[in-house]
Amino acid sequence: IPSFALQGIDAVRCDVEVSLQSRGLPRICLVGLPDLAIRESIERVRSAMSACGFDPPRHRTTISLAPADLRKHGPAFDLPIAAGLGVSLFQVGLDRRLASATGAQSIAWMANATTLQQLPLGLVSVAISLAALPKLSQFFAAGDERGYRQTLASGLRMVWIWVLPAGVLLWLLGTPVTRLLFERGAFTPVDTAQVTQALHLYLLGMLCAAVDYPLNFAFYARFNTWLPAAVGVLSVFLYTVVALALVQRLGFLGLVWADTAKQAGHAGLMILLLWRFVGPLRGQTLQGFAQVGLAGGAMAATVALIAQPLSAWLPPGWAGDLALVSLASAVGLSVYGWLLWTLKLAEAEQIRLFLQTRLRRRSAPPLDSA
Repeated sequence: IPSFALQGIDAVRCDVEVSLQSRGLPRICLVGLPDLAIRESIERVRSAMSACGFDPPRHRTTISLAPADLRKHGPAFDLPIAAGLGVSLFQVGLDRRLASATGAQSIAWMANATTLQQLPLGLVSVAISLAALPKLSQFFAAGDERGYRQTLASGLRMVWIWVLPAGVLLWLLGTPVTRLLFERGAFTPVDTAQVTQALHLYLLGMLCAAVDYPLNFAFYARFNTWLPAAVGVLSVFLYTVVALALVQRLGFLGLVWADTAKQAGHAGLMILLLWRFVGPLRGQTLQGFAQVGLAGGAMAATVALIAQPLSAWLPPGWAGDLALVSLASAVGLSVYGWLLWTLKLAEAEQIRLFLQTRLRRRSAPPLDSA
């Protein structure tokens, strides 16, 4: 949610970002150098929400005030904090209410599937987006739109290189991965089947979200946060429409489809807005995506080809699942990496040089101290 912070007599753009996590103790964490008046706004917002008949957040909630290096003062952030909490709580509340109506285990199935598909997003897409943000900001401040577009195109291709194989492996090896991580105690093979089914649908949205993160940060670098915020509100509306339309027929999977539609809609709108305000990226962006897709298709065919005989040959149990996931992933990633190297994708060459440099540093003998 866009807002402003005072620095002397100047108003400086400041964004209020609200994130609700399903795991962790229920508490609100406020970060971004807030003063005491802003910290007290949490209690004022709680009281206002209770007075209006709304339940305060019962999840672990992080409220970030960006930019993080600017001290914020005064009570002017009450409204954006309340608005951010309201939008987040609306979707979470609707999701929980509809999911609980589809069965006692639906929320747990969706949470486990979400955990699996969010791991590549956090490790890859968010990390690359944060790494590219300073450069994008520098190019925009210098008026270098060509450098801005090239950096963004390279970041998008790099995200696609890492996220696509993760999606392929989770799609084809979702069942043994779920058994390894979750199937113990009260978690039965029936639960594994339901989590895997939900995971397959979530992965479609994961690929969209992976591209969406750099697009959001690209607008942040242009000091434009209201467009991503507006698209976020529209995507929640899309989620609501699709969820209400499908939940009666498909049960909890209707909610998973709604989340996938929300991610796809958000990414599609951000691509259109990027085209409108920034222009086409060029820089062989589509060619790079096609090359990565070709390598990912070959990887998927390889993993699918060897997974079936491996699962029949390996013993049942966690040791067999671990061997299946390790062997199939190693062979599939080898094929994927070889094809990327053969296609001479620039980002693949950057990854190769980075890994080669790291290996040389590790293998280099330590310098003798005099």
